[in-house]
Amino acid sequence: MKHAEVGDKHTLTADELIVSVGKQRYDPELMKPFSGMIRGFHDRLDINSDGYLSAEEYTTMLFQLGVLDL
Repeated sequence: MKHAEVGDKHTLTADELIVSVGKQRYDPELMKPFSGMIRGFHDRLDINSDGYLSAEEYTTMLFQLGVLDL
């Protein structure tokens, strides 16, 4: 694993990413695209379109992603 110096302009550490996302999570302009993306993801997983993700729908998604040890 590559380690970068904090403040290096060409890299992003996990800690820097966490701080950045934490600061931006309540930014309404940032939330617009994320909300749409999350809703789209949810709608794709909601196979029966009832507005909820059941355990079966979630398990199906994991299986399709190749997570076989459920």
